[in-house]
Amino acid sequence: CGSPMPMMTGVDFDAIAEEIENRSGIRTFAFHTNGTHSYLRGSSEAFLTIIKEYAHELPKIKNGINILGATPLDFSINGSVGSIKKLLCENGFEIVSCLAMDSSLDDIKKAASAEVDLVISYSGLAAAEYMQKKFGIPYICGVPFGKKFSEILIEKLRNKKTSFPCAERETSENGIYIIGEGISAGSLAAAVKLETGKDTKVICPLDHTSEMLADSDSDFYAEEDIEQLLTENHPAGVIADTLYEFIVPTDMPFYSLPHFAFSGRCYKRFIPNLINKDLTDCVSPPLWR
Repeated sequence: CGSPMPMMTGVDFDAIAEEIENRSGIRTFAFHTNGTHSYLRGSSEAFLTIIKEYAHELPKIKNGINILGATPLDFSINGSVGSIKKLLCENGFEIVSCLAMDSSLDDIKKAASAEVDLVISYSGLAAAEYMQKKFGIPYICGVPFGKKFSEILIEKLRNKKTSFPCAERETSENGIYIIGEGISAGSLAAAVKLETGKDTKVICPLDHTSEMLADSDSDFYAEEDIEQLLTENHPAGVIADTLYEFIVPTDMPFYSLPHFAFSGRCYKRFIPNLINKDLTDCVSPPLWR
């Protein structure tokens, strides 16, 4: 994996990987990271590379499902991934693999036997698109936050047609703003709207595709732009990682939702498991406080 200085000096990581593999006999991959993009781009390339290398055509498993885009950066070790698996199994799905938490390489080699993929972060989207093209596996983008949105997601998975439930929602300039990774923030926005009736809007400062976001969501990367947007629109409140509180106007309600990729270990113990949970009180008072 590359970083800024190797990028500036023109290091050939593909050649290094080939040399290591020739000398060691161990399969070696080069990932074209350079330290100037978000973590999502590197993990996306890694997941796609692993699927291309190890997933091969297999007989389909009835209701078999892959979970794509699971990393501790987006789903901290708080039981969220386990809760997603439990929800899927309770609704008749069989977990084939989870890329890349709690699955072995042997599990991932069976990924092509799934009938559908659940993409829970941008990290898994490229792998999902590849498997749809290569193996005919449709994918659904969303995280099962809240009871009602979880039901919608399960129904989409049963239909086995590629869709983006995280973006299938109305937005409001004056509603609750949610800052975060596109699929996760969009899913939470849909869940908050469904369970509290409060309008929502997403600000995604990370890598994303247009399909992941609703039409009027925002994709500002710079904190200065996000701060200006909040000041101009004055939303009803902001849900974001705790460190974003410093750019939220002081007269605006702020609801802390720590995200490991943003603030690391600082607020790790406060990261909630919102999978298939009742979010009725998620805004006032916040469920995660």
